Amino acid sequence: MKEKQCCMQEPNAVKKTLQKIILSSDENKGGLYQKGKNYTFLSCGGVKLEKGGVLTFDTYFNAFSLKKWKKYTNLKNLKFHASMKGCVRAVVTEIYYINRQTYREKESRVQLLTANKRDDFEISVKTESDADAVFLKFYALNENSVFYGGEFFTETKASEVNDICIAMGICTFKREDFVLANIGILKQTIFDKNSPYRDKFSVFVADNGRSLEEEAVSDENIKVYGNENLGGTGGFCRCMLEAFFHKQNGKNFTHMLLMDDDILFEPESFTRLYEFLSLLKEEYKNAMVAFSMFTIEQPTVQYTKGKLREHNVSKCLKHNLYLKYLKNILFNERENVSPNFSGWWCHCIPATYINSKNLPFPFFIRCDDTEYGCRYKNLVLTMNGFGIWHPSFEGKHPISINYYDMRNNLIFMTENINGITKRQLLNEAFIAYKNALYFDYGKAMAAMQGIEDFLKGPQFLETADYVALNENIRKYNYKFAPPPQKYAEILRYVPTRKKKPYSVEALRFFNWFPAFRTKYITCDRRFVSLFGVRKLFCYDPETNLGYYLKKDRRLAWLCRKKFKKLCRQIEKVFSGIVEEWRRGSEFLYTQDFWLNKLGLQPENYRRIETELSAEPYPAMLQVPEKENLYKRMAKRLFPWFTKRGKMVRRFVSTHFTVRSDFGMHARFYGRKLLKIFGLSRFNKNMREMRRFKDIHKGKRCFITCTGPSLTLKDLELLKGEYTIGVNSITKAYPYTDWRPTYYALIDEYAYGGILRREEVFGGRFSERQAFFHYRVRPKTYSGNEIYCPINYSNHWRTRMKKGKIKICSDPAVGLYDCFTVTNMAITLAAYMGFKDIYIIGADATYKLKKTHFIEGEWEKVHKKAQAGLADSVLLSMVGYLRMRNYYNKRGVNIYNATRGGMLEVFPRVNLDTVLAEKKKDEIQ
Repeated sequence: MKEKQCCMQEPNAVKKTLQKIILSSDENKGGLYQKGKNYTFLSCGGVKLEKGGVLTFDTYFNAFSLKKWKKYTNLKNLKFHASMKGCVRAVVTEIYYINRQTYREKESRVQLLTANKRDDFEISVKTESDADAVFLKFYALNENSVFYGGEFFTETKASEVNDICIAMGICTFKREDFVLANIGILKQTIFDKNSPYRDKFSVFVADNGRSLEEEAVSDENIKVYGNENLGGTGGFCRCMLEAFFHKQNGKNFTHMLLMDDDILFEPESFTRLYEFLSLLKEEYKNAMVAFSMFTIEQPTVQYTKGKLREHNVSKCLKHNLYLKYLKNILFNERENVSPNFSGWWCHCIPATYINSKNLPFPFFIRCDDTEYGCRYKNLVLTMNGFGIWHPSFEGKHPISINYYDMRNNLIFMTENINGITKRQLLNEAFIAYKNALYFDYGKAMAAMQGIEDFLKGPQFLETADYVALNENIRKYNYKFAPPPQKYAEILRYVPTRKKKPYSVEALRFFNWFPAFRTKYITCDRRFVSLFGVRKLFCYDPETNLGYYLKKDRRLAWLCRKKFKKLCRQIEKVFSGIVEEWRRGSEFLYTQDFWLNKLGLQPENYRRIETELSAEPYPAMLQVPEKENLYKRMAKRLFPWFTKRGKMVRRFVSTHFTVRSDFGMHARFYGRKLLKIFGLSRFNKNMREMRRFKDIHKGKRCFITCTGPSLTLKDLELLKGEYTIGVNSITKAYPYTDWRPTYYALIDEYAYGGILRREEVFGGRFSERQAFFHYRVRPKTYSGNEIYCPINYSNHWRTRMKKGKIKICSDPAVGLYDCFTVTNMAITLAAYMGFKDIYIIGADATYKLKKTHFIEGEWEKVHKKAQAGLADSVLLSMVGYLRMRNYYNKRGVNIYNATRGGMLEVFPRVNLDTVLAEKKKDEIQ
C-alpha cells in the first residue's frame, strides 16, 4: 500500500532535520555508512538497487541513536523522509542491546514506496519504545529502484529550540595541505550560500607556523590569525580569545569546537552536532561533546570514544572497536563509564566554561586537553555518528614528546585530587633514567629534563621561551633511516619476545662490558638481549624506517650523574615545589597571562567573568615528609632496605584487602567452616541472620540508593512497599515519615564514621532490621542491628583484572565487597526471597554537580574526594554485571527504575508505571 504524506505542522511547530543519511562509495569506509547487496552508486548521486537488492543503514553513521536522543534532548516525535524512485519496501527496524555479543531486532513499521519518477515519502518512527537505535531497510521490488537520500526529522515547539552558534577553532603548524582542504570542504557544504547553517558556524584558524596567506583564505566566516608558536595549547587558546573575547567579534557563540589541523571529517557530523545541541535539555546544556576518533590507517576501527583519566593514567574508552559489526555499534552506545575528558582532535566545549580565569594551561603540547577537561567536573557526552579520522599515533612520537609527557603529567598530578608523593616522583625519575640502560640516552635526558623543569616551579612556565625550549629538546630526536637492504626483508618476520631477558641490576653491570656487534630488531628493546651489542637498529615495518642506538659510556655516565643530581634535588625541594604549583599556578590559565604571552593588545579584548557551574578540584594538603638521618644512612649502606620497606608496607597497611582486617576476615572464614560442617546453629549471629531466609519469597522490593536523581516524592510513593535503604538515606528522615523496611550500611569508610558521631533522626534506622558492616558501631542503637563480616578479596588486583568477582549468597556467613553497597543490598534482598528487585537513585556517575540527593557537609567533602574517582564507577559496573548474571540464573529479576543516570547494566523500567500496575491489580 502506497502511503505518501505531506508535512503538516502545528502553528508553532518547527521542523528540525536531525540526521541526514550519508552515502559513501569508499570501499575502505563503506561499512560505516551503508550495507546490503546488489546495489551500485550513480554518478549523479544516489544508489541504484537491482531487483531483490537490499540497502540497510544499521551502521555507525546512519543508525539513529534513539535512546540517547530521548535521554539528552527534547525529542517528542520522529519521522524519516526518503527520496525514492521505483518500487521499494521500506522497513523501520528497532535494535535492542542485550549483552556484549547479543542484540535483538524488531520490525516496527513496514511501508511500500512506489513512484515512477523521483518522489518524496514520509515514514513515521515510534519514539515510545525503549530501543537503543532505529534504522531503515530498503528492499527493491523492481529493476528501476533508486534511493537518492533521506533524513530523520522531528517537529517541535519553537520555544524548546536552543539558539546555538558554534565557533570552530583550528590550530595548525605548517600543514597547509590539510587545512586548506578542510576549509574547502566547509566552504562547499556548511558555508554554501544555500546552507541553512551558514550563519551558525564560524572558523578561527591559529596559524602557529605563519605559513597561510591570511587575506587569501579569510572571508566573512573564516578568519586566519598568524600566531606565536606556543604549541597546540597556545593555538587553541588564541582561537578562544578571538571567538569569545575580541571586541570586534559580533557573534554570540554558545560553543567552541576545537579541531586538529590534520583530521578528515564528514561535514554532516557538524550539522548533527548543531541539531543535537539545539534540542538539549536544560540539565545537559553545560555538557561537553566528544567526537570519536578513527585512524586514517584503519578507518573502520575506533581508536577511542572519549577518554578517562584515573589514578594518573589516561585510558581510551571503547578502544579498538571494529565498527562494521552491529553488535559493536550497539556496545559503543553503552554508557557504562562516562569519559571525563577527550582529545582536542574534535571536541565541543560550551561557552559557560570559557572565561577570563579558565583558559587552557600553557603546556605547549601534550596533556592540555586532559588538564582542561579534568579541571572541572563536566559531563562529556558521546554518540555514534560523531566521529573523525586522524593519523595514527603509533611510532610517530619523537623523543621530545617524552619531555612534555613527563613535565606536564607531573604538573597535572600535582594539581589533581590524587596528588603526587615524593616516592612517586623518585620512581618517575628512575623510570626516565632506565632508558639509558637500553642505550636510549636522548630519551633519558629529555625525560629527566622534564622533571628538572617541573622542580623549577610555576615561574618557569611564566618566563620560559617556549620556542627556544622546544628547539633545545628536539636535539634529542631520532634520526630515521631505512635499514640495510639485506636486513629489510628479514626484519618483517622477527618475532616479538614478551619477557625481559635481564633485570635492572644486570643491565647496569653489562652496560660497561666491551661490545662489538650490531643488532637489528622490530620489537621493544626491553625484550631483547643486549649483551655484547654495540649498535642497535630499531625498525618500524609500517614506515619502513628505523633509527640507530649506540652504546656510549660517556653518555651513560652523564645520564647516571644527572639522575643522582635529580634525586638529591627532589629530596631537597619536593615539598616546597608541590606547594608552589598548587598555590601559584592559577595565574597561568588567565586571560592576562595569555594576552601577554601571545603579544596581543589587552585593549582589543574584553573580559568575561561568568561564574562556572562546576566546582574545581580542591587543593590537597600534603604534610611534608620528615627526613630520618638513620634511615638515609641505612639506604646508603643497604640498597635492599628500600625494597624491603616497600614490601612491608605492601603486606601491612593496604586498605580494602584481606590484609586490612585480619580479625574480620578470620570470622568470615570461621563462619564458612561452621556452615560446611553443619554447625551454624552454634553461632548466635548466624542464627539471627537465618531468621530472614526466604521470609518474603516471591514478592518484590525497592532498593533506595542515594543518587541525585532520588527525590522525597519518590520515597513517599514507596509507602506500603518493601524497601531497603542504604548509606545516607537517613538524611531524608527529618523531611518524611517514610522509613525503609530494612537498612544496609556496608561501607565503613564512606558513611560509618558519621553515624558513630551523630544520632539518626527518630532514633531508628528502619522499620524492621538494620544490617551493618562488622566494624561499624552507630551512635543510634535500637536493638534491631545485625553486624556482617565483609570480605575484601574482590579487591585483589589480579581478581579485578580477570573479572572474577565472588558473591556469597548466604549473608549468615558474611558478604563480599562488590564495590558498591547496592550490590550487597541486592544480595540481602535475594536472600530474603524477593523475586523482583527494583533499584532507584543509582545514577552511577560522579560527573554530576551533585553526588547525593541530600547533601550535608560530609557529602560535600566526600564529593570532592570522589571527583577523580570515575574508576570506582567502572568497578561498580563490573559488580553490577556479576550480580545480574548470578541472580538471573537463580530466578531473581533485577530492574533499574532510576530516573536518568548512567546505569545501563539492568533493564530499565519506569518507577511510576511499576507502582501504578500494582495499584491497578489491587483495584481489580
